[in-house]
Amino acid sequence: MPPLPRFTSHPITDLEKDSDLALFLLNHIEQCRDAASGAWHGERETRRLQNTCHAAEALSELNLGLISTRQVEPALKWLVELPLLRDVLPQDRYAVRVYPVRFKTLAALHRFDDPRVQKDFNDLLNHFDSGTGWLLDTPNEFKTSLASLIIADALVELNQPHPLLDSVEGAFKRWLDSNDHGSPHPRFANRQTDSRRADRFTDSSAQ
Repeated sequence: MPPLPRFTSHPITDLEKDSDLALFLLNHIEQCRDAASGAWHGERETRRLQNTCHAAEALSELNLGLISTRQVEPALKWLVELPLLRDVLPQDRYAVRVYPVRFKTLAALHRFDDPRVQKDFNDLLNHFDSGTGWLLDTPNEFKTSLASLIIADALVELNQPHPLLDSVEGAFKRWLDSNDHGSPHPRFANRQTDSRRADRFTDSSAQ
C-alpha cells in the first residue's frame, strides 16, 4: 500500500478528533483498493494477497454496515477466485494458491465452501510433516513456524481436527512448562489435554 499521508485535524472535542481520524483511515484504505478487482494493491502478487486479507478482516471486524460490506464482499470473491493467477508465471501459481493468509481470512469470514479453496487448502496441508509436526517447504516467504501457526488458526476457525493442532498445542504446553506462564490460551481450553494442564487451567480459572 502507498504510505499513509500526514493526518491533520482541527476539531474541538476528543470525540470529534477520533471521528476525524477514523474517517481519514477509512478513506485511505478505500483509496488503496482497486475498485475493478476488489483487491488491495501491492508491489507483488503475494503482497496483494496479504494486503487484501488484512483489509478485509479489519473492515469486517469494524462492522460498518454498507461501508464494510461493499469492500469486503468483492475482496472475498477475489480471494476465492484468484483472478490474479492469469498474470502470474505458471511456475509461481502454486505459491499464490497456497498462500497461508488467504485461508486464514476465508475461514475467519466464513467463505470456505468453494471447492477451489478447499482443494488449495488440502494442497497446503500436504506439506505437513508428521516427524516434526510442522508445515515444511511451503512456497512462500513465511518461516515454518509462522506458516504453521497461520494455518492452525484457520483450522481452529473451521473446527477441523488435524495433527498440526496437536503439534502447536504440544509446543505451547512445553513453552508454558519451561517458563511457568500459567494457564493455556482460552482458544485451546476446549481441546483435550493431559491432567496436569487441565488441573492448572482449573486452578487459575478459580482464582
